Amino acid sequence: MRADRAAVIAFCEQEAKACENPTGWAQPDRDGWIKDRAEMFRQIVAALGAAPWQPISSAPKDGTQIWTWDEERGSNPSMWLDSGVWVVTYDDALIQPTHWMPLPGAPL
Repeated sequence: MRADRAAVIAFCEQEAKACENPTGWAQPDRDGWIKDRAEMFRQIVAALGAAPWQPISSAPKDGTQIWTWDEERGSNPSMWLDSGVWVVTYDDALIQPTHWMPLPGAPL
């Protein structure tokens, strides 16, 4: 069974809210488990709610490293140079991407 994205987001929002006001829980939150659980669900909602690929016209052009999609090379970590070109950060190849997305955050 495959979960619907909207249903997963709704479930995680509901769980995060329940953790913020844990009435009826058998034990107090002595070690921060409930607080950590609420944060985990908030992070899932943020990750699922983010727009995956966006048009390259909306990409940052300040040297920030991002993922780009280029028909010739596929997806690559890339950045905009002040000289007015997009480059792949691991081999300096010039590309003409059509879409971009932020790099993922650090592992939890």
